[in-house]
Amino acid sequence: MAEATRTEAAKVTSIFVYPIKSCRGISVPQAPLASTASQTRPVETEYAHGYNVIIPDGDPCLLLSQGSMDALNKLLKEPISVNRFRPNILVDGCEPFVEDLWKELRINQLTFYGVKLCSRCKVPTINQENAVAGSEPTETLVKFRSDRVLRPTGKQQGK
Repeated sequence: MAEATRTEAAKVTSIFVYPIKSCRGISVPQAPLASTASQTRPVETEYAHGYNVIIPDGDPCLLLSQGSMDALNKLLKEPISVNRFRPNILVDGCEPFVEDLWKELRINQLTFYGVKLCSRCKVPTINQENAVAGSEPTETLVKFRSDRVLRPTGKQQGK
């Protein structure tokens, strides 16, 4: 896989905010982002010691590229929506899955650090419009995007 250089720039196409108990993205102006002590918690110290986050699922922010979605949908019998993965940031204009290699992402004055990949969970197998669960896209992803395939001799990172 090729590493992205400083001169390459992908375009951020969408920013989504997902409240704790909702599976639907809402626009940033609608998002309740008031901080209270009950809404904050520390980031996993193994990856980002000393940082607190507000209303995360498992990680403070999830990033996905449209290229990765397009590549996955070409392999699936029925294409799925990007909302299955619940990304906070959707980018376009980069190679599929290159976002896995990014260590830093800048959007205007904000800098995000890529400290780890998202662990595989069941959320992408659930249709966000009707709550019906299935085996895809996990069944397909395991064949070409799992630790066993990508890192056969390395430490497995999934849970």
